[in-house]
Amino acid sequence: MQQQNLQRSQEERDQRSRMLEEKRMLMEEEARQQVQWEEQQRAEQQQRMMEEQARQQQMQRQQAAEPQTAAQEQNAVQQQPGEAGVFIAGAAGMMATVQNDAASNIQNTMPNSALQFCSNCGAPLKPGSRFCENCGAKV
Repeated sequence: MQQQNLQRSQEERDQRSRMLEEKRMLMEEEARQQVQWEEQQRAEQQQRMMEEQARQQQMQRQQAAEPQTAAQEQNAVQQQPGEAGVFIAGAAGMMATVQNDAASNIQNTMPNSALQFCSNCGAPLKPGSRFCENCGAKV
């Protein structure tokens, strides 16, 4: 009887040891997977950052090239003799100015849309109105 109890106790210890070993292995595998996931996230973030930097550099190169291209065209056209050359040079200069000032020209020619809509409900406002006809809010 005592020997059976000892044997049963040994079996229980062995079973607990196996369970603990399995649990340790599972935890190690989870930790490995977590590390792999974090490394993958870092690599993807680094890739996105590199792509964004390349995109920004490309935009900077394009912006830097636009004024140079317009100036080069204007200089080349000015080399042409006669009235036609002067006319074309003037047109090229005007194009360069328009290209360089496009954003400010658009802002200057567009109506100020913030004054045409109610800030409370978004309804269109009549010019010169002091209150919104839709919600009654003071403009």
